[in-house]
Amino acid sequence: MPDHHTHAPNRLMFFASFRWLVDVGRYDEGMTVIADLRGGSLDDPIAREEFREIKEVVEQEVRSTLAWYFAVLIQMRFTAHIW
Repeated sequence: MPDHHTHAPNRLMFFASFRWLVDVGRYDEGMTVIADLRGGSLDDPIAREEFREIKEVVEQEVRSTLAWYFAVLIQMRFTAHIW
């Protein structure tokens, strides 16, 4: 009988896949991944809350990355006079 560590890499792969799915706007598929990890029910309140929380984090990371990128572009414009 396998120990509980046997499935750890698979769970990590599912989590990474979920984050990618959310990042590219494929929310239904991302919710399916979370539901599968939680037992398969799309109506499971715990799965839905987990989906909402992780989606919020991913969206915040995207906003932060974009804000940083534009700040760097503005700084480059004024320091290097590239435009």
